[in-house]
Amino acid sequence: MFDVLFEWRRPYRWRTNLRALLPRPLCWIVKKANNCEDMGADHDWYNVDNETSGCYHCREVRRGQLWKTNCPQ
Repeated sequence: MFDVLFEWRRPYRWRTNLRALLPRPLCWIVKKANNCEDMGADHDWYNVDNETSGCYHCREVRRGQLWKTNCPQ
């Protein structure tokens, strides 16, 4: 079970999964990373405002609809 939730090849994805498991008051303790690309990982984009994309796992925000090109890995 934990191999799926905590992929060690994707160092920042564990944060998102850990927040889903923690009680709500504790989930804000686990902060986002600076940039997934620094560790060689890919971003997983979400829609911020229909013009901007944000990464679920780090603080990276970019212009454009990158969430439309997200491919599950």
